[in-house]
Amino acid sequence: MPLSEDFAVLRRLPEFADFDDEEVRLLAFGSERFRFREGHVLFDDDQRADRAYVICAGRVRLERAGPRGAESSVLAEPGSLIGEGGLYGAARRLDRAVVVDEAEVICIRRGLFRRLLEAFPERAASLFKRAGAQFAHVASALDRVGRRLEAVDTAATVYRARKSDGEADNDDEADNRVNAPRAPAP
Repeated sequence: MPLSEDFAVLRRLPEFADFDDEEVRLLAFGSERFRFREGHVLFDDDQRADRAYVICAGRVRLERAGPRGAESSVLAEPGSLIGEGGLYGAARRLDRAVVVDEAEVICIRRGLFRRLLEAFPERAASLFKRAGAQFAHVASALDRVGRRLEAVDTAATVYRARKSDGEADNDDEADNRVNAPRAPAP
């Protein structure tokens, strides 16, 4: 593929929105483009992460095993950057990436990305700022989830206490009181 196509794909990624054209051009020039068949595993969970992939064509399924063996998956479409944690430092993969349809990807290796950040240190600062903002957003969302779980736990504790005191002898009756429709206010 021509370098101009790789440049255009990388230029559209939100992760590289702060990069100037020269920086994106260097990424495009140093990256590699690969085509993979359906079923090919781009990376496996717990594998060393040392690169990221940009989906140019086709789709890739990211699979993550749950604590009880159940899996969750997300489908990455063209224009997606996957495995970006591999660009920033030594880490292990948290998911498995499997090609769903024949896919064409741009591979960005950590060494290339690191050299780019060393040549343009202001870019490294903007990336860390962006990552910090994303982390703060996730932390805020987790805080809201935590407060909701605490409310559920408190309600369950109150319910168990009432049940042990004989206030809620019949679970169905207690559920009906809680879930009963309320009459409109006069």
